Amino acid sequence: MKQILVSTLAALSLSLPVSFFLIGNVLAAGNDCQSFRIQGSRILIEDNHSTLKSGSLASIATGVSEGEIVAIDFPKSEICVIGQSDAVLSGGALVVNSRIDELAITASIDGSYDVLLRIDLNFESELLIDRGIGEDIGLTEMEFLSDNSGVGAEDFFAEEIGFLEVGGAELGGLFAEVPRYGISYNHYQGLDDSGLADAATTRGSLGLAVLRGLVLTIDYQNKGFTVNKP
Repeated sequence: MKQILVSTLAALSLSLPVSFFLIGNVLAAGNDCQSFRIQGSRILIEDNHSTLKSGSLASIATGVSEGEIVAIDFPKSEICVIGQSDAVLSGGALVVNSRIDELAITASIDGSYDVLLRIDLNFESELLIDRGIGEDIGLTEMEFLSDNSGVGAEDFFAEEIGFLEVGGAELGGLFAEVPRYGISYNHYQGLDDSGLADAATTRGSLGLAVLRGLVLTIDYQNKGFTVNKP
């Protein structure tokens, strides 16, 4: 397996605190919590008087005050605003690109490949990675040796990775969809990515099939996050 180190992602993580908070206690406390539902790429808040306003993950925290963090409990369809004094986040770093409504998080595949993943509410599967990553970590070696015709879209094949480290959690048993050989794939198709720096370019997506089992806690001001499995 080829080891890839992404220095920019490592640098993003250097300024984060050294401890992280288990969010279960916070959701049980008297914080500003509201129910939500997902519609396309948007989170719709059911209470119009909430601090949070309906929108994409990149824009939903527009009304959040400095020093507050946002906890999204996907299994319970509940979203909360929490005072930062209640939590210190160190699970990873995130990049918010409001211009194209993208929220991206740092992750590591099999402990050796650091990557920036888009949190994609429109992607129903578990994990999507570009072909270059698939080749580097050896997933494409199985493309022509097994029948993946029933998994994923016809332009993609799926293989199981060892584990995904994200936000302080280790997720195993995930299947990554990879573009088939010869398929032209652009993760930013249909979006104006001309202003993106290489360091902030996502190379895959974390989808709803994974998110539905997680609590994602985000510090938008300090660009940190944690992931917990209830």
